[in-house]
Amino acid sequence: MLCYQQNEESGFAYPNAFILLKYMTTLSKDSSNISVIIRMKSPTDLNQERLEAKQFDSNASLLRPVAYFLAFLYVVLTVAHVFLLQESFKWILIPAALVTATINTAVGFRANYIDPTRKEVTLLLLIFLASANSFLHLWLSQAPEQTTNTFVTIIASGIVLSHRALWCSAVMFNWVGWIVISNVLQMALIQHFSLRWP
Repeated sequence: MLCYQQNEESGFAYPNAFILLKYMTTLSKDSSNISVIIRMKSPTDLNQERLEAKQFDSNASLLRPVAYFLAFLYVVLTVAHVFLLQESFKWILIPAALVTATINTAVGFRANYIDPTRKEVTLLLLIFLASANSFLHLWLSQAPEQTTNTFVTIIASGIVLSHRALWCSAVMFNWVGWIVISNVLQMALIQHFSLRWP
């Protein structure tokens, strides 16, 4: 038998499949008094919740592939630093890239054991780590073209982060880091961005 309840706001009746029951139990001394509170939710509200949950699961499931991709990327960068960089600071970049690759590999292996509610924050931390590598290369090389890495990281953060506050954190981290390094080093062409401090 299908039970119907009426929504107080809309006046429509919905089957009990669309009802969220919230039980508040009050027991008298003889344990015979029980009260039940029923709060109605429309199909639209439930569909919205399902979509949000699906999107959350989708973004949480990105942690492992993103971690493995970054691990592979930084292994390639480690090898590239060894054979392609001629500057002496490559001996700082090589262990930094190798540590980053190791951390990402570990996160990829342990992705299933991370609380789903913390997976997107973990993604943000991996983005911060990638940005820190970009800042280190920019600082040591003092080459404006290394700025490209920072903006690639910003674009990537928009792809893998759905939570607006986390995405804004990634963008601000990259912008602030780039502005500080550019002004401290007084790199060429910084005047083009009108960001030079007095």
